[in-house]
Amino acid sequence: MQDYNHVEIRGTIASEPTFRDTRNNSRMAGFTVVVKRKAPSSAKDYLDVIAWGDTASAMEGMFFQGDPVELSGYVRKQFYVDDKGERKNRCQIIAERVFRPAEDIGSVPPDIVSGQFGEAAV
Repeated sequence: MQDYNHVEIRGTIASEPTFRDTRNNSRMAGFTVVVKRKAPSSAKDYLDVIAWGDTASAMEGMFFQGDPVELSGYVRKQFYVDDKGERKNRCQIIAERVFRPAEDIGSVPPDIVSGQFGEAAV
């Protein structure tokens, strides 16, 4: 059996996406998506998402806090040392595709953002 790391998420952008350029001049977008769990649970999960390169660039000015969103990508566990010298870790979703849910298209300009193809398409 071959290992497989793939996620598909559908939810609402819970935090205003932040955009920046890295030292290597690559565009990065960071945001949180809130996802309701299946009934009967009323719990919600808040998931940290990172998009890179063309996917991040195409998101800018198109996705905002409160927008419905679908994305696909993979889960990454990041290890780091904080300002106090303590070892920490966190899980993030790396978004390779970010798009609006099909039923939302029409009320907002349609767009599909694909890191694989590096384009926004209508």
